[in-house]
Amino acid sequence: MSTESIWAKPYLRLRARLGRRGLALVVFGLTFALTGLRALLAPTEDEGRYILYTFLPVPLRLVLWFVPAGLALWAAFRGTGRDAIGFSALVIPSSVVALSYVWSWVGYLAGLTDWSLGWTGAGRWLLVLALVLIIAGWGEADDPPTIPTLKEVGERA
Repeated sequence: MSTESIWAKPYLRLRARLGRRGLALVVFGLTFALTGLRALLAPTEDEGRYILYTFLPVPLRLVLWFVPAGLALWAAFRGTGRDAIGFSALVIPSSVVALSYVWSWVGYLAGLTDWSLGWTGAGRWLLVLALVLIIAGWGEADDPPTIPTLKEVGERA
């Protein structure tokens, strides 16, 4: 029985094919697609919170999530240097939703709503936006990292 991780070979193949930027685009693309799927299956209603994007009709919310998700997945397989459209597309829903939550919080401060947690949603989506922008600025490493086997880890200890 091999002590090598069962995930090492598939990961290394994907890493070699997509690079770390491409892998990040796949993760973001799938995350945004799942968020769009949630918008389809259980659309969020505003419920007096003044979260602006919840006022969009469901078909527009689907476009907001699925188009950037699809572009991110497509760009992931184009390769580094040709993947900018994927990262650019991910900025749009992150920004729209973050600003929607900021607006909700401003509504709370202005006394228009009693929901005081708009700042938490704004912070969460601003962090997602920051992560997208940070990864978009990465260069691709020449050599993919190697995953040590359990034997190698035991020898280091």
